[in-house]
Amino acid sequence: MSKPNDMQRIAIKDLIFYQLLKENIIAKVSTRLKDPISSLNKMLRDGRSVEGLYDLVGARIIIDTERDCYRSLYVLKSLYQCDFITIKDYIQTPKLNGYQSLHIIVLNLFNGCKVEVQIRTSMMHITAENGAASHKKYKQEQQDQITRAIFDNITRLFESLR
Repeated sequence: MSKPNDMQRIAIKDLIFYQLLKENIIAKVSTRLKDPISSLNKMLRDGRSVEGLYDLVGARIIIDTERDCYRSLYVLKSLYQCDFITIKDYIQTPKLNGYQSLHIIVLNLFNGCKVEVQIRTSMMHITAENGAASHKKYKQEQQDQITRAIFDNITRLFESLR
């Protein structure tokens, strides 16, 4: 498998969008390439190789109804030579913080790429982005802890120099 690029990301986005549209599912589809630093951190933290990373390309499908979440899953399953590695249903079994979404790792969605697809409704997306389940809030809290630790260490260093 080659390293995914922006052209593949765009092709994956278009493929998903048009396949859903053919089934009368109106969706907002976005894609992203995983940040290289984030990939490296995950590899070091989890002891994985590049081949063990399943989210180098990510796709998010945002639709109106929970029913369409599952219909979208069916559309993805029906794509030619597309293999599912894992399916996690956080809609039927939400995380403790209220997070809801379908997570699917798909192999061969486009040119052998492994793609992590998240499918959720608009309301689920708002909760994921801004509510208790916000990844942004989690990342900000982590950054705040790091900043506090650095500040505390610098303060101790200056105090020890007095």
